[in-house]
Amino acid sequence: RQTGMHAAGVVICAKPIADNVPLQRRDEDVTTQFDMKEVEQLGMLKMDFLGLRTLTDIAKAKQYILEDHGVELDFHKLGYEDEGVYRLISEGETDAVFQLESPGMKRFMKDLKPSTFEDIIAGISMYIPGPMDSIPTYVKYKHNPETIRYKHPLLEPILKATYGVLIYQEQVMQICQKVGGFSLGQSDIVRRAMGKKNVDEMARQKKIFIEGGVSEKGDPIPGAVANGVPVEIATEVFDEMAGFAKYAFNKSHAAAYAVLAYQTAYLKRYYQVEFFASILNNRLDKIEETSKYLTYVKSKGIEVYPPNINKSVAYFKCENGGLRFGLVGLKNVGLGVINLIVEERTRKGNFTSFEDFVNRCISFGINKRLVESLILAGAFDEFGVNRRSLMAVYANYMDRVAENNKKKNEFQISLFGTLLAEDEGLKIEYPNLSEYSSKEKLINEKAVLGIYLSGHPLSDYVEQFDKFSFNTSVLDFYEEDEEQNKIYTEIQDGQHVVMGGIISEYKRLSTKSGTTMAFIKLEDVYGQIEVIVFPKIFEKARTLINEEQIVRVSGKIQVKDGIAQIIADDLTELDVKEETQDEEKEYLGVIIPDGKDDILDSVLDVLESYPGEIPIIIAMNGKKYNPHLSIRRCEGLISELKGYVGESNIIFFRKKS
Repeated sequence: RQTGMHAAGVVICAKPIADNVPLQRRDEDVTTQFDMKEVEQLGMLKMDFLGLRTLTDIAKAKQYILEDHGVELDFHKLGYEDEGVYRLISEGETDAVFQLESPGMKRFMKDLKPSTFEDIIAGISMYIPGPMDSIPTYVKYKHNPETIRYKHPLLEPILKATYGVLIYQEQVMQICQKVGGFSLGQSDIVRRAMGKKNVDEMARQKKIFIEGGVSEKGDPIPGAVANGVPVEIATEVFDEMAGFAKYAFNKSHAAAYAVLAYQTAYLKRYYQVEFFASILNNRLDKIEETSKYLTYVKSKGIEVYPPNINKSVAYFKCENGGLRFGLVGLKNVGLGVINLIVEERTRKGNFTSFEDFVNRCISFGINKRLVESLILAGAFDEFGVNRRSLMAVYANYMDRVAENNKKKNEFQISLFGTLLAEDEGLKIEYPNLSEYSSKEKLINEKAVLGIYLSGHPLSDYVEQFDKFSFNTSVLDFYEEDEEQNKIYTEIQDGQHVVMGGIISEYKRLSTKSGTTMAFIKLEDVYGQIEVIVFPKIFEKARTLINEEQIVRVSGKIQVKDGIAQIIADDLTELDVKEETQDEEKEYLGVIIPDGKDDILDSVLDVLESYPGEIPIIIAMNGKKYNPHLSIRRCEGLISELKGYVGESNIIFFRKKS
C-alpha cells in the first residue's frame, strides 16, 4: 500500500549496497526495499543521524555574543554547574530552552528544582509516556533521600544516581549484569528484546535471569538466585525492567540532549537578547514560531524595533538592549538585494529620503513588490511621510526614475538633461492623505511580515483567552513516529477544547447534499489551527465566518496524519466582555484514595500548573469539594495525576454549568 522512510536512518555497507539489498527510489532519495530489521539481520549497519536546529541556534548566539560583547564562550571551560542556570530552569523560565519548554516539562522542572547536570539528563529521559509515571516518585526521593528504598542491596549502586528510580537502558543492562550475572553482550540482548517487545525472547531471558543458564556463546550464567536474590524479588525486578525498557532512553542520548538544554538555558540566562536573535534568525521560514517568540520577548519587556531602512540589516540584530527586525524577514524580499542595499548604505551613508533610496538602489534590481513590502512594514517611517501617501506614489515614481536612468544610459539627454533629472525626475509631490488606521496598519504588517508587529488585534482578548482550555502554543510539543507523523504530548485526539482567535482565512465548500461547510484558519497570539465547520454549525454561524472576525470556538481535537484540527460544535462572536452561557460543560473529578489525605496538597499543585477552562471537583473521605480551580485536558496533567491517585481515580464528565 505504501512505504515509509526513517527521517534520519542511514544504511552503511562495506560493499556497493545494491549488491546486498534491492533498492528503490522515493522522490530524490534512494532507500532499501527491506525494512530496518531485515537490513540489520543481513549484517549491515543502520545509523540514525539526527540534525538539530538547536546546534545552529547556539552557534549563532555565540557569534552574536562575540560581536556585541567581545566574549568568546567555551562551555568546555565554563562547565555545567552554574547556579543561575539551574535557578532559571527551576523557576520554569524555559521558553526556547531545548527540550524544556513544554508546559508539562516546565511544571516538572519547577517541582524537581534541578541542581545538578544529572537531574537534567534524568528529566529529559523521564518526560515521555511510560517513565513519566515515575516523575512524582523521582521528585519525592530527590527532596527526601531518606525515604528511598531499594528492593535489594545489589540495586543501590546502580540506581543511586537516579534516587532509586529506574530511568535508563544502561541501568537495565547493569542490573542484568550485577543481579543476573549476565555479560555485557548478553545484557544488550535483553535490552533489545525488551525494547522491541519480543515476548518469546523475553520469556527465555527471564528464566535465565532468575534461575541461570547458558549465554549465546555457551558461557554459564549464574542467575539472580545464585547471587543471593530471592525468586520473588528477582521476578519483580525483571518485570519492572520489561515494562519500562520499551519506553526508556539510553542515557548517552539523553546526556547529549541535556548538554544542549543546559547551553541554551545558559545563553538565555546571561545573553537573552543575543539568544533570541539567533532563535528568530534561524526560524525566518517558520512564521508561527517567529510570531510565538516575538510575542514572548515582548512580554518580557524586550523592545522589538520595526524594520528600518537605515538601521536594519538582513537579519534580526541586537540594538539598545532590544531586537531590530531584519529586512529579509519581509515577504517578497530576497537576501541578495537586501545585502546590496545594506552595502550601499554602509559605503555612502544613510538614505536621506524615500527618493534618495529609490535613486541609489534602483540599479540593484529592487522591484515594486519589494518596495511595497518595505513601505507597509514601516521601513521608511523615519522620513516623515505616512505609509498611505507613500503607497499612492511609489509605483509611478519608480517608473519615472527607471525611465530617467534609461535615457541617461542611452545618452538621449539634452544640454539640460541633468537639471531635468534633478528637478523633475527625482522629486515627489506627496498627496495630502491621512495615515492608515491602527487596524489597517496591523493588517498590512501581517500581510508583509507574517506577524502583527506594532500591536495585535487580539491584545484586548489575551486575558479572556487565558481562561480557555486551549491555545495553539501546545501544538509545538510533539514527538515524531517513523513516518514523521506528529504525536502531540499536550493534547489528545478526541479531546474537547475551547479557544478564541481571529479568522485569518476561510474557504466555503458545497457538499453533495447542497449544504455549505467551511474550513477556517483560526489564529491566536501563538499560531494558528484549522477549524472544520460542518453544515449544521455553519448555518448558525454563517454571518461570523469572515476574515478579521474574532470568535470563540468549541469542539473536538482531531489528529489526522499528524495534523491537529478542531471539529467545531459551536462558533460564536467574542466580545471583550467575558460571556457566560448556560451550556453543558466538561468537568474533571479527582478521587483521593482512602488513607491518602496527605497527597491533597501535591494534587492541588499539579492541578494549578495546568490552567484552563475545565472546572475541578475533588472527592475525599466520601465528601465532594470545589477547589475553585480550572484546568486544561492534556497528557502531562493526566500522567502527573496518575502518579498520585491512579488512573481509575481520574474521571472526565460533562454536566450543565
